[in-house]
Amino acid sequence: MGRYERMICYLYEYQDGHKGANVGYVKLEKRGEKCRVLIQMRRADLATLPQAALFQQEKTGVLLIPIGVMRDNNGSMKGQYEGNVDNLAGTGLSLDDVHGVLVYVCLLYTSPSPRDMRRS
Repeated sequence: MGRYERMICYLYEYQDGHKGANVGYVKLEKRGEKCRVLIQMRRADLATLPQAALFQQEKTGVLLIPIGVMRDNNGSMKGQYEGNVDNLAGTGLSLDDVHGVLVYVCLLYTSPSPRDMRRS
């Protein structure tokens, strides 16, 4: 049986750069060749459910490894990913290459384009 490692990180809400209330946690588990990421958060008042990604900081920016969409779980949000510790989501990257977990909402703002406006 492989070695078991676990790390838990707590998530906090930030407003204007100030740390606020605890809103959930992320649990990373590694057992042999398997890894699991579990995200549990308080339900936010959002039109869409957040997406989750592992990320690696690079000199030119941030590389995102999408791991799924959070789902509504009786008033909270939950996300879970399971995969190979040395080939996360088919990227060839290892869990050891990951610098963190990102939970985000993609907001799409649409307004009438000038070309869609009819002139009288």
